[in-house]
Amino acid sequence: MVNKKEHQILKEKLDQVINSCQEQSLFSTALLFWIIALVIEVTLRIFDLYKTVPEVDLLSHLFAGIAIAASLFWLSEKWKWTHYRGIAIVGTIIISLLWELAESLQEMLFYNPPHLLDFFIWDGFVDVIIAFVGAIIFVLVRKKNKT
Repeated sequence: MVNKKEHQILKEKLDQVINSCQEQSLFSTALLFWIIALVIEVTLRIFDLYKTVPEVDLLSHLFAGIAIAASLFWLSEKWKWTHYRGIAIVGTIIISLLWELAESLQEMLFYNPPHLLDFFIWDGFVDVIIAFVGAIIFVLVRKKNKT
């Protein structure tokens, strides 16, 4: 028969295992969406789809937004940050803006074919909005699955 102290120890160990599984699941989710975003990006470049259908990059930005939000969610849980939904959404916007800034700087320093030029006021802004939508989708789906 299990006494109260042993019962409490078992309960704490079980809670640790459950928390570890949830953390690994969130990490796996973030990693999966990074892989999807990367596969989309590589496919677009290999088949030169930016040239024939420029709007196709919206899909890669959507999945990148989901991946960023999932990564920030995972970090929030791992480091015990509060306001993890806000961190995921605002963090996704900040990271997306920094990415678009890096793209603009890269275009000033290195040659890009005309169909790959990124005009921040239009294309970059839309890319950030699409990544934001991806973050919102992740946060809403994650919230629904946790409740």
